[in-house]
Amino acid sequence: MPVPGATCGGAYAPLGAAARWLGWLNAIGALVELGFSLGVLGADVAPPDLSVPLAVFLVGVLACGSAMLCWGLAQAARVEGRCSRAAAWLGAIAYIVALAAFVAGCWLSAGLAFEASDSQVGAAYTAHATFF
Repeated sequence: MPVPGATCGGAYAPLGAAARWLGWLNAIGALVELGFSLGVLGADVAPPDLSVPLAVFLVGVLACGSAMLCWGLAQAARVEGRCSRAAAWLGAIAYIVALAAFVAGCWLSAGLAFEASDSQVGAAYTAHATFF
């Protein structure tokens, strides 16, 4: 005789894998931001203030962890026969926050990179124009 909630664990496996993948992307984004801030990556360029994109990526990592925790609780509640809808929805909201954090972190990082490159090009153009 099969256990009623024993087969529901497979439904949360793709959600957990997606949250883990997004968590890795946010963590890699945070490490890259930290590397540029400390001068480990791109040591020949003065980095702009990258604290906001770094914080956004770290929020994404925490949101992914929250999504995985909520989905794990939803799976455990389903096996025990309790209502797991609230935990599943909280996990979905946390996943959407993590996805938005990744997009915002990339957008802010690219914006800061373009601002820094424009100011360096402008400074180089001014130096070149005063030379002639």
